[in-house]
Amino acid sequence: MLFERFRLTTPLALAGLFFLSPLFAATIHVDDSAPGGGDGSSWALAFDDLQDALDGAAPFDVIHVAQGVYRPSEQVDPADPRSVSFVMIADVAILGGFAGYGAVDPDERDVAAYTSVLSGDLDGNDGPDFTNRSDNCYHVVFNNGNYLTSTAVLDGFTLSGGHADVAVQYNSGGGIFIQSSSPTLNGCTLTDNWAYNSGGVNIVTSQTVLNRCTIADNRAGHIGGGIIVSDGSVTLNDCVISGNMANLGGGMSIFSSDSTLVGCIFVNNGGINDGGALHNLDSSPTLIDCDFIENNGGAILNDLDSAPLVKGCTFERNWSDESGGAIANLGSSPIVYNCIFRENSTDETGGALFNYISDPSVTHCVFVGNTALVRGGAVANDTSSPILTNCVLWANSSGNPPSSDEISNDSYSFPAVTYCDVEGGYAGAGNIDADPLFADGPNGDFHLTWNSPCRDSGDNSASTEVHDFEGDPRIALGTSDMGADEYYYRLYHMGDVIAGSPVDVKVVGFPNAPVRLFLGSGIADPPYSTQHGDFLLNWPPLWQGTIGSIPGDGILVFPATVPAGWPSGSTHPLQSLVGPWGGPWTRLTNLDPLTVD
Repeated sequence: MLFERFRLTTPLALAGLFFLSPLFAATIHVDDSAPGGGDGSSWALAFDDLQDALDGAAPFDVIHVAQGVYRPSEQVDPADPRSVSFVMIADVAILGGFAGYGAVDPDERDVAAYTSVLSGDLDGNDGPDFTNRSDNCYHVVFNNGNYLTSTAVLDGFTLSGGHADVAVQYNSGGGIFIQSSSPTLNGCTLTDNWAYNSGGVNIVTSQTVLNRCTIADNRAGHIGGGIIVSDGSVTLNDCVISGNMANLGGGMSIFSSDSTLVGCIFVNNGGINDGGALHNLDSSPTLIDCDFIENNGGAILNDLDSAPLVKGCTFERNWSDESGGAIANLGSSPIVYNCIFRENSTDETGGALFNYISDPSVTHCVFVGNTALVRGGAVANDTSSPILTNCVLWANSSGNPPSSDEISNDSYSFPAVTYCDVEGGYAGAGNIDADPLFADGPNGDFHLTWNSPCRDSGDNSASTEVHDFEGDPRIALGTSDMGADEYYYRLYHMGDVIAGSPVDVKVVGFPNAPVRLFLGSGIADPPYSTQHGDFLLNWPPLWQGTIGSIPGDGILVFPATVPAGWPSGSTHPLQSLVGPWGGPWTRLTNLDPLTVD
């Protein structure tokens, strides 16, 4: 079969994945609205069936797929018509989201505007709430033992309608089934799939990578509504796991695996029994900068010797009718660092954190506004001895009517709580009982104010990470602070950035500290000119003298005007000098760039 072949003189860059193609490779075109009968060499001669392109693809070919709906036709089991699936090819990238045949620019690619759907609804007759699915294929994409590497790429597709409802082989991974294979998925959405286990994604003995994927509104009859990882190592970067449901592990379940999740969001998932967002069994994943919001069944269930590293994560408004509104540890001892637990709740014990035969280490965390119906508004321990250091536990409660209850222990629990701010007090070295004076605690701003008693009150030896929850230096001013925030000079803007309109710039620092502010671009080291980049201040600074000092509340606001000539979408850095001129000063740069709306 003939394809358009062309010589590549530079590496092919695909969403952060770089690899060298051979001298001759093909771009194969697929469009379900094409006339048909083509050879895939152009949009005018595009295949109208994705399977035709897969049948003829060779290593390092790239398949461009236009908007439309594509259904699999390749049967894994010749005797079972529901066993049809798309099977990825080694070293072949499959890209969706092209405008395609008949468009003014058929090569225009916009995944949101030109949706390319891989559908398991073989007869096009699916009903709502997973009805009328008995004729759907089991798996929309099926990579079983084909030993793909990361250079096999699926990019920019929606996978829906998989229905893995048959025992043993066909009961997992309605959207995509991956075993002994490690492809890369970029910018894909897996939605409206069902399976007995792992409604959206099933990954076994693999090292698959998912970048910027959305796993939403999938269902599992048993475990792992959105995704299951088993006996492998999976990396999820900037993924959204939302609205999935299962009996256990509504969003995700990880078994005997050490996976990595960075910048992921788990929202509104449901675990009917527990583990609303994430269920770990004998697993120690690494979770960095992830958000767990409004999951039903709690956020994380760690079971059977699971020891995840949970760093820089936020847990807000998760709920469980079992113990542990945010995290429940059963025979498991995670490391929890730089995390925020806010307004989580349980009908049992441990509004935010419940430990049973578990000894987690919890450092530089904030527990505020969590509630338990029975006991332990923030933390409840049963036969457990966790270590809490440099934490803030404030305004947590239990009971009905609620009363202050930060840490509750049964007679077999002996937690070590030191250098913490605990409302009502708690025995331990360095502990205090004082209002932490957050910047705006009721609205979720847990930065410390300059006069917070938590400033410089922590234990440096426990501050093993070099940054706080937002990237500021930890132990910035000599002694570690309690909580997730390390008090430091900060620079922000407030309000919309609209060309020709006013905007306020806020500097947070110590009272009476002098401030010099720079806005715009191209700021150089001294000496400075009086032209401050391309940004006009209503209060123009003079480089030879102090332009302002931080008032007693620790916040200085500069009113400024966005230049009328700044184009929409353009980005301009902020810089500031804080400190006495001619003496020690701190330079803040690019902390909050201005992007014009």
